Amino acid sequence: MKIIRIALVTLFAACFAAVASAQDKSTEATLLTVKGSVMVKLPGATDAVPATEGMKVPQGTEIITGADGEVFVQAHEGMVANVAKDSNVQVEQLSVSDSGVRNARINLKSGNLVSTLDKSKKSLNNYSVRTPKGVAAARGTTYSVTVGGQGYVVVTGLSGEVTVTPVLPDGSPAGPAVSISAGGISVDGAPSVSAAEITNPEISAAVTQAAVVATAAVAQVSANPQTFGAGTAAAATTELAATVATVVNQVPAATSQAVASAAAAAPAAAAAVVQAAVQAAPAAQAATVAATVAQAAAQGVAQTAASPAAAQAAVAAVAQAASNAAAAVNPAAAAAVTQSVAQAAAQGATQGAQANTNTAVQAAAGTTLASAAAQGSAQGASSAAGVTATQAAAIATSAAQGAAQGATNAGATVNTQEVTTSATSGASTGSQTTVTPPAEPVTVTQPTAPAEPPPPVIVPVDVSVVSPSGG
Repeated sequence: MKIIRIALVTLFAACFAAVASAQDKSTEATLLTVKGSVMVKLPGATDAVPATEGMKVPQGTEIITGADGEVFVQAHEGMVANVAKDSNVQVEQLSVSDSGVRNARINLKSGNLVSTLDKSKKSLNNYSVRTPKGVAAARGTTYSVTVGGQGYVVVTGLSGEVTVTPVLPDGSPAGPAVSISAGGISVDGAPSVSAAEITNPEISAAVTQAAVVATAAVAQVSANPQTFGAGTAAAATTELAATVATVVNQVPAATSQAVASAAAAAPAAAAAVVQAAVQAAPAAQAATVAATVAQAAAQGVAQTAASPAAAQAAVAAVAQAASNAAAAVNPAAAAAVTQSVAQAAAQGATQGAQANTNTAVQAAAGTTLASAAAQGSAQGASSAAGVTATQAAAIATSAAQGAAQGATNAGATVNTQEVTTSATSGASTGSQTTVTPPAEPVTVTQPTAPAEPPPPVIVPVDVSVVSPSGG
């Protein structure tokens, strides 16, 4: 009789577990943004089909991106995964439990994945990325996962906490779970280390690339509430600031490229990215970082601007954000910073235009865009609090110098008088004072050899492994 009771109890428990499991409701993910070559192979299908924006994909779907491909996958509201180029993933689990917990697991077979999870839904998120060597799980954070061409797996934390559980090929545990905080990196499930501690150049390149791709991915979510939803975009805005801060302090070699990539991918977020970068920098480095990121962001927005006017407005916003943020960090250096920022932003904008696919912008890359960049950056920098007419004049000169020299270095012919006049006009508007133009226009130094257009810094550097990923 006792044996029968035990059997009945065991059977009841098994049935109860089956019922509880059955109560998890299967859901579908949505492809929100599709760029370049992206193919989708639905469960049971023989052939893959091109991905389209708005497409619903169920559990078991495989997604493959080409060399120019990228797709944002929303597993649940506030749970967005960016599948980078040259990647292969499978959506392994998509469901919601009867208690409201949202389950999602993505199998990253190769390539890169950047995941952004809304912290406000942390208690309901059950999200993970499976790789050949482990599972990286999180509930409210941004992190990147890379499965490299040589078989290694790199998990990079950009904010919050990530737990990595190493596994053997058969799926059994290979060691204790590892916790990764912002800036931490785990290779093949090993304990977390910093970027500075990595000596393998291939791994270092993958980490740098991961930081670049992740920053651009989060910026796109932040800047597009109409696509991703207001709540998801707002959460991404917070994650963007944290991600940029991690890059500046933990992966500084990636800062310029990360800022430029984010500005090109999401021009509306460029000023916020610049501000976050400067605010995250140590006070002693704020001026240098401000000029560096202003140039990078200006180059990024100019490379994707639809017109010279759009480039001018974006560059003005970038210069203003960099100047204000640096002045707040180090007020004593405010005047010098605004001047260097104006010059750097103007030079970056004129160089970025050379790589713009819009023929109108390319055609304007000489005097027209140099003037627009000089005016925009001078206006933005001069609008910083406390700028006097004398300081605004110096800013105008620096902006004109940077824009004219940048265009000249890129092989364009520039009318320096027009560029100087535009910069003076921008400085007057920004400072709300009357700025007297210099007696002579700025001068430029001609390159000693025929110049080629500078390589766009916003294009991720190709490494011998597939592009970084995050999740």
